[in-house]
Amino acid sequence: MLIFLLLSLSAVSQSSNSVNPNTKAKIDSTYEALIKKYKITGASIAVVDSGRIVYSAGYGFADRDNNIKADDKTVYRIGSITKSFTMISVMQLHTSGKLNYLAQISDYITEFGIKDRFNSTEMPKIADMMSHTSGLPSDLWNGFFANIPPEQELTIQQLKNVYRIAPAGYATAYSNVGYGLLGEVIERTSGNTYEHYLTENIFKPLEMTSSYVNFDSLKNHTFSAGYIKGKAVSEPKIRDAAAGLIHSNSTDMAHYLLMLLNNGSYHGKQIVSEKLLSEAEKNQLENLQLYNGMEYGYALMSNNIIVGNADTSLRADTQKYIGHGGDTFAFHADFGYIPELGVGAVILTNTDNGALITKCADLLAIYLKSEKQLTLRADPTSNFNKNEIPCPTAEISGNYESQFGLISVKNPETVKFKQSIAKIVLKKNPLNDVYDAKVYIFGFIPIKIRNQQFSFVKIGDEIFLKVKLLNLGFSEYIAAKSTTNIVSEAWQKRVGTYHATGMLFDVPKDFPFDTKSLKVKISMKDNFLIVRFRGINRNLQTDVVLTPLDDQNAVSKGFGRNTGTSITVLPNGNLFIGGFEIVKK
Repeated sequence: MLIFLLLSLSAVSQSSNSVNPNTKAKIDSTYEALIKKYKITGASIAVVDSGRIVYSAGYGFADRDNNIKADDKTVYRIGSITKSFTMISVMQLHTSGKLNYLAQISDYITEFGIKDRFNSTEMPKIADMMSHTSGLPSDLWNGFFANIPPEQELTIQQLKNVYRIAPAGYATAYSNVGYGLLGEVIERTSGNTYEHYLTENIFKPLEMTSSYVNFDSLKNHTFSAGYIKGKAVSEPKIRDAAAGLIHSNSTDMAHYLLMLLNNGSYHGKQIVSEKLLSEAEKNQLENLQLYNGMEYGYALMSNNIIVGNADTSLRADTQKYIGHGGDTFAFHADFGYIPELGVGAVILTNTDNGALITKCADLLAIYLKSEKQLTLRADPTSNFNKNEIPCPTAEISGNYESQFGLISVKNPETVKFKQSIAKIVLKKNPLNDVYDAKVYIFGFIPIKIRNQQFSFVKIGDEIFLKVKLLNLGFSEYIAAKSTTNIVSEAWQKRVGTYHATGMLFDVPKDFPFDTKSLKVKISMKDNFLIVRFRGINRNLQTDVVLTPLDDQNAVSKGFGRNTGTSITVLPNGNLFIGGFEIVKK
């Protein structure tokens, strides 16, 4: 009893607690231990079941320097969870007849334009943008984080110097740019600002009284500090607000979960059409040419879980777990729900390490096992790409454009490449076409890699290196074999070091993302054009392989996050890349 009382006191003030004492003790002890283990400053959680909030709590500190503890009223930035609110706004406007989510983006942003090398006859559709299958670039980094972000008009103009990553319906490429544009569509079709629209049509009806987009002077007193490497930092605003700028607390997000679990209805008010919410929860990716097995609808991700009976194992049903995560530099969040069981959870954190504990499926597993003697486990069955076949060994050798730079495969039995500070060695299993991976930090410190299988596959005439994430049930295509390496004299003359010029945007000095310090180095390797980024993220350095289309434009492969980079020569002779105008030193 004494241990139980101590655990009860460790979880700070809470508005909801109708779980049994053992459940409370288990949840509290788990998250107190996790924030201590991973040095997380503060976190807040909530669990909903059968139409009500059954548990909510906070752990650690919202503001350590001022000794303010985290609780279920502490406000955090929820990052990309914002995208689901944007989706619901689009669906509301579709229902009211102000837009058609199956229409092209150019129907609502008439000045929209983007370069295309795929002979596409249509502009991206709103639906494509909501499912990240539009072929738009992931990010335009210049102005993405800023104390005073630029308006979307700048993004619209910048896209005219950018190439589409892929034709719509080819592959999924997570795009903050796309969701930023959806915010602009919401404003133009509703006649209100994005924030005003959300406040009146989602926050107020759901009684999300502490939620907002831009900083609200009346509500900001509950906003948590953000912590990076143990120090409080100030995160600037995000240009693509509709992609990641909402602020909320665990209680408000619990109301949001209750609406999703009740087929879009909250206290008798239909927030979003049940039919359209069902479409948002449905996998929109399975017919992609480059399908990676992930189940993603419109701003909602899903996967299969197996629900069993903890005591007798008489029940073993496969059900859908649906949700979405959100990550910025300091804030990490997640929400998830199981429609058939009527349960859901949310976890919000304020620390760079927060992503290590924001897996709501784990919180729901604790709750369901203690309260209902039900167990949750991942379904080992994974989705597959019906267009994919194993690549013949004789065709594997060659150069590959990857998310980590150029990968040269000379011996198909052993493949080596670098990823940031890690050296990765893939060795082919003699019994099958799968490669086992060994990873060495700084080239010599070995670390174990679990739940990952690498392989070379062929889709049509293209060859890819992919990694299968066994614990998540989907794969990622991480490299594509190059079919050309011709670099013209004009591009060879552009080899050198560049820095950003023109319109640049301020961020706080302690924030680890500084666009003004951008440096770009263009070099040649094995007759390939390599672009190296330095300075945007002080903790990350990135190499990109570019293929020249002509003397004025070059592109990289596009099949995942942060791929599909293109570079264009501007009329003044400077180069344009990632939203930046760069000039040679």
